[in-house]
Amino acid sequence: MISLSVKGKYGLAAMVELASLNSDIPIQSKVLAESQYIPVNYLEQVLLELKRGGLVVSFRGSQGGYRLARPAQDIVVYDILMCLEGPSQLCMGPTGCGVLVQYWRDVDVNLKKTFGTRLSELAQQKRRMGAQLSYSI
Repeated sequence: MISLSVKGKYGLAAMVELASLNSDIPIQSKVLAESQYIPVNYLEQVLLELKRGGLVVSFRGSQGGYRLARPAQDIVVYDILMCLEGPSQLCMGPTGCGVLVQYWRDVDVNLKKTFGTRLSELAQQKRRMGAQLSYSI
């Protein structure tokens, strides 16, 4: 069973939020944290790792914050998880006989396909869900 850490889940949530806002204006970590119900101090640590990984850029000052380092259509879930979680432990380590070596390679390829969803696709789904849920009487 594959399990993501809280860091991976929070990081993915923050990245989807940044992508769904679709803004060149930096978003403060406090605003991101509140919108995703993430502790601010923890999110700042996650954002720092995403920055080191080249997925977000930060800006200082009163109007500072974070934004995506490149367009959302150029970032896939796999990029975010590799940055925050590191290589999958599922496919690493002793592999066994030749047939198992190939099996683990195939598993790794399938993980990349599974997590190959573009950040822009998730952001679009988030915006659609928000539009469906926000109505007034």
